[in-house]
Order: sequence, then C-alpha cells, then structure tokens
Amino acid sequence: MKKVLLIDDEEVIRNRMKKVIEKEGYETFIASGGREGMEIFAREDPDLVITDLMMPDMDGMEVMHLVKKASPGTEVILITGYGEYEMAVQALREGALDYLKKPIDID
Repeated sequence: MKKVLLIDDEEVIRNRMKKVIEKEGYETFIASGGREGMEIFAREDPDLVITDLMMPDMDGMEVMHLVKKASPGTEVILITGYGEYEMAVQALREGALDYLKKPIDID
C-alpha cells in the first residue's frame, strides 16, 4: 500500500484531507507541523508528502528540501494560501510535484 504524509497546522484541513486520501486507498499519516512531519517521514518513508507552505515551526519549503535530500524519489505537493504563489512557483522550480490552493475543494 502506498503511503502519504500530510503536514498542515490546520486540524480541519488535516482531518478532511486524511479521509479523502484514505478513501482512495492510501495509508495516511498526519502531522501538525514540519518538525513532527519530518519525524514521521524518517520513520514511515512515505511515497508522497503533502505539506502546507506556511507553518509556524518549519515552512513547507524547508520540509520539501529535507525530504528531497533524504529521498530524492519522494514526491512533494505544497498547499498554499492566497499571496504565497511566488513561493509555490519557486517550489515547483526546486522539485515540488505540484501545489494545491487553499481553500482546498475536496470534491
């Protein structure tokens, strides 16, 4: 079973996305911040990391760089809110697979 790590400091977003991802048949791990996410990443070795761009303890760019350094084949998708598109574009240039715009339309 493929593994997905979802990192977001907003509990509502984490829980909704977790349900959707699991419904699609993926084993899903959640973290409320970048540091916790990286601990889970080291332990679980997920195939995909979905991370919020702006978080208080470690931003999504740093998460992406650490993931790519540890496991270049692991894909990273960033979640971004209004006003963060320049960073999202930069992340795409630096190896992110894609980005999702908040609020996320689960449908």
